[in-house]
Amino acid sequence: MDTFFFHLFILNNYSHSESQLLQISNNFLPSSIYDLSGEKFNYTSVYYDLTINNLNLFGEAAFNGTSVASINSLSFYMGRDFSFVTSLRSYPRNYISLHGYAFGERSGATSNEVGIYTGIKLRTPFGILNFYYDQFKFPYATYSIPRPGSGDEFLAELVNKSFLRFETKFRYKYEYKDVPISINDKKEIVKRLKQLFRLEVIYYPAKTIRLKGRFDFNKYNLELSDNKEHGYALLQDIRYSPNQNLNLYLRIIFYKTDSFNSAIYEYENDLTGVLTNRALFGEGIRWYFVLRYRPVRLITLSLKYSETYKPGENTISSGLNEIDNNVDNRLSFQVDLKF
Repeated sequence: MDTFFFHLFILNNYSHSESQLLQISNNFLPSSIYDLSGEKFNYTSVYYDLTINNLNLFGEAAFNGTSVASINSLSFYMGRDFSFVTSLRSYPRNYISLHGYAFGERSGATSNEVGIYTGIKLRTPFGILNFYYDQFKFPYATYSIPRPGSGDEFLAELVNKSFLRFETKFRYKYEYKDVPISINDKKEIVKRLKQLFRLEVIYYPAKTIRLKGRFDFNKYNLELSDNKEHGYALLQDIRYSPNQNLNLYLRIIFYKTDSFNSAIYEYENDLTGVLTNRALFGEGIRWYFVLRYRPVRLITLSLKYSETYKPGENTISSGLNEIDNNVDNRLSFQVDLKF
């Protein structure tokens, strides 16, 4: 039997009564013609969700009194073996949202962008293949690029769990987009090509231990210049969880890149509520450990110690954060109370 579901939701905070308008105590002062201005704002939005068997069509459109921003998506599923999604987004330059954080190339910037995103998940004899391709365009100049810009990117990842207690991942990411650079003291807009190759192996020698090794290789290239760089990072991870009240994470990384342009980014385990995505550049060694312990149900203790060593440097960072040494070590402690 066919299944059919349809949901339509309309939100309209526009009202002839001024007391029901979204009102700010002070005016926003714009720095350009399309920046947020004024103290009263009206928004009308429509959200829809249509499901027919394995096909799902959903999206949203919002009107701010000047223009309409929208995102419309289609997804299709064939059990566990295949899934497909495509999404079209259109955020006009003169659409301003107070709290909008829509999907797009410029994270959170719900304006001046048009894009098409396509992704698939496919189960193959060699493992699970995850793939996406995103094309985007900025019809008007942005803060960093003083003219219309465009680009595209794609990512392919193969995850294999065929071997007992082993999991392997291979990832390739390609990004090609407009960026501003200075050539002979003149600002130029050129295409930047970034490529990332990653190989990761995860091993579970016991239920309480997970070992993870990863190798990243990064290539960076600018058109109209001889700036071709690369970098690599070698990582070893250990996670030990003897019970639900105790967790220990340990990581060591060896890395080397030509400059910040070819930096390797890596997410780190950290204290609860802290998100760390560190850029590793130059040459160095970084290691850290995180210890979480819950002595009683209501209390969680967290401790992190990290150290970065750059043998070829005399100082680390700059300005008020400059360290007059080639070692950056930090200690953090946190207590969480849960009621």
